[in-house]
Amino acid sequence: MKIAIQGIAGSFHAQAATELFQDHEVSLVECTIFRDVFDAVNNGEAEYGIVAIENSLHGSINPVYRLLAEQKLFVCGEIRLQIELFLIGLSPTEVESINAPSTEILSQREALSQCEIWLADNLAQARVTETSDTADAVRQIIQEKSDTKFAIASRRAAEEYHGTIIAGPINDDPENYTRFLCITKQPAIPEGANRTSIIMSESDFDRSGTLVHALNVFANRGINLSKLDSHPLPGEKRRYAFYIDVDTSMTQESAKTAIQELIKLGWDVQILGSYSAYKH
Repeated sequence: MKIAIQGIAGSFHAQAATELFQDHEVSLVECTIFRDVFDAVNNGEAEYGIVAIENSLHGSINPVYRLLAEQKLFVCGEIRLQIELFLIGLSPTEVESINAPSTEILSQREALSQCEIWLADNLAQARVTETSDTADAVRQIIQEKSDTKFAIASRRAAEEYHGTIIAGPINDDPENYTRFLCITKQPAIPEGANRTSIIMSESDFDRSGTLVHALNVFANRGINLSKLDSHPLPGEKRRYAFYIDVDTSMTQESAKTAIQELIKLGWDVQILGSYSAYKH
């Protein structure tokens, strides 16, 4: 089974893919950016794609939301991983000895933001360089055999590329989680689905109570909302798209009638898919 991920083996996306499809033999299609993941699924290079959608510290990952609206792929699953980040180098060393201007720390922007306090307290003199992927940062410093470059990534990445863990976990909050969505080209509702993701947008946001009326559509049917996120529509003024997760499946009559009511109220509704909410 081919799964497209943003990043390479040893990344958190790779971990999410292997854990979500733990009962299958997984072949990773490694992609540099999120758009490449969507393209790989669209052109049939991969059956599924794994994309991070939000982090408990960093917040929403906006490029993925935009791609979900643009690409018209479907969400068929999710997984939530606890993220532990480590300082990784070529060989054992003391953190105090590398707090110098000659030291360079490499990692993905989101990972760096999750370690800001630790870096400020321990490696304030070091330079920070953004990379496209945490695991690729480890691979790079190991390939270069540099004793002045270090990466921030997972324990799995250190093992994958034979790096040495210098310190960690170093993320500022131990309760650090990332939610990943699984996307596919063909819509399908798995057995036991209990969550649906939708995008809704409305042409006139100057009318008072527009969003309240829409939310009441779900409340009046006893449908719980587990997520509500607003994003400006590209090229539009005062118009927003609302990304919503509801705790029900589109196989349920209450969900079907709720969508019909939203359309009657003037909302454009894109159903991203129904799937099983991650339980752990």
